[in-house]
Amino acid sequence: MLHVSAVLRNTGLGPATIHRYLLLLDGQPKKVESVKGLRDLLETLPIGTGLGNDIHFTYLRPKHVLAFDEKVNIGSFSLPDPPPDIEAMLERIGLLVEYESMYGEVDVYDSRMHLDTALTAPWYRRGALARRKLYP
Repeated sequence: MLHVSAVLRNTGLGPATIHRYLLLLDGQPKKVESVKGLRDLLETLPIGTGLGNDIHFTYLRPKHVLAFDEKVNIGSFSLPDPPPDIEAMLERIGLLVEYESMYGEVDVYDSRMHLDTALTAPWYRRGALARRKLYP
């Protein structure tokens, strides 16, 4: 059994106001606002059989404040029989979060920055301001 979760954590100096966030699949924005939306996104990947009902999704409304060091489980699911290349499949999913610091600075967190290939990816060179244009 493989349990997968995406956790958003505020590691800044103070509270952050989440303006909006969205999931990416292969770098393209996907509107996911419910468990059904997450299931639909996951079912586009060949992640094996038995996705089941153990799927959770947290929808953060605009202006949600995340305290310093607070964690929010954005989504999770379990796979009883994951395929051997599950890590590569999961790397196709990303998260963009537009937030504002307590000092009024607006920025975009991009989970793809944690990938080994981030520095050579075309989206990396465009920077955070260009990534913000992905929002519908």
